[in-house]
Amino acid sequence: MDNIAQNPTDGTPAPHDPAPGREYKYVLSDYARDTARVLGPDWGSESGFLGATGQIFTLDGSLSLVLCMDGEDDLTLRQTSGPDYSVEHTVPTWESAYAPPTDEAELRHWAELIADTIRDAYNL
Repeated sequence: MDNIAQNPTDGTPAPHDPAPGREYKYVLSDYARDTARVLGPDWGSESGFLGATGQIFTLDGSLSLVLCMDGEDDLTLRQTSGPDYSVEHTVPTWESAYAPPTDEAELRHWAELIADTIRDAYNL
């Protein structure tokens, strides 16, 4: 038998309804903060509203990016400063061996993936 919850009234699959904090342990601002750490001391980060986005930026102000989900549920970096304002880069999450992170080691893996995307996109 499947591990899919069943609707008790008619046996159809019940909607996916995990308790708060059970499906996703970390918010996107956590990913951004750890990414800034991976990129090094010349980088910083800020949390967006409710942690739903995270800003990653150089301390000299030459580059600022927002980490967010786009309309197609892709993890995306949107450039918010510089001459190429509004350029977007998709983080290749399909290369990740992990589901959403559940511990600090898995979060670091995601941060390294995001940092690699930034390095590749901006030849760093």
